[in-house]
Amino acid sequence: MRWLTIKRWFSRVQKQEVAEAVEHEELMDDIRLALREWERAHARFQYAVGEDEVDYAIFTLEAAEKRVGMLIKKAKRDKLHAVKLGKGWT
Repeated sequence: MRWLTIKRWFSRVQKQEVAEAVEHEELMDDIRLALREWERAHARFQYAVGEDEVDYAIFTLEAAEKRVGMLIKKAKRDKLHAVKLGKGWT
């Protein structure tokens, strides 16, 4: 009976670790995507012509910056680093 209890506990711990790893990988993917969105918004701002385009470019750039900042704060809270996942930023 005791063996079965230990086996269940290990199974639960394993499932939690897998779920955490998946969540961390998704967060890193979100950060990569947000950085690409920021780069596109920055390029859009550089090539904006006219008041409306400039306003829109500024809006998207600020939104992209806030998203990147939010995701990086979450990664810091989770003590997450790209090196731990074995992947680079590219």
